[in-house]
Amino acid sequence: MANKDIAASLTTGLLSSFFTMYFAFEKGTFSCEMMITSLNQVLVEQTPEDIFVVAIFLYFDLEQKVPRK
Repeated sequence: MANKDIAASLTTGLLSSFFTMYFAFEKGTFSCEMMITSLNQVLVEQTPEDIFVVAIFLYFDLEQKVPRK
């Protein structure tokens, strides 16, 4: 059985790496839906079945000062 502190550290590193690489290599128009889909795929592939990740994403249009859908 894995220690939850170790699993949490590994998941944090995975998330940090994902966002660093995603924005470094993403070319073209940014799509919040595509980013979340990609992140979900990575998490499903790299996270053990007994570990779960909960997140909320908020994306704001700073020009119009409203949340985007």
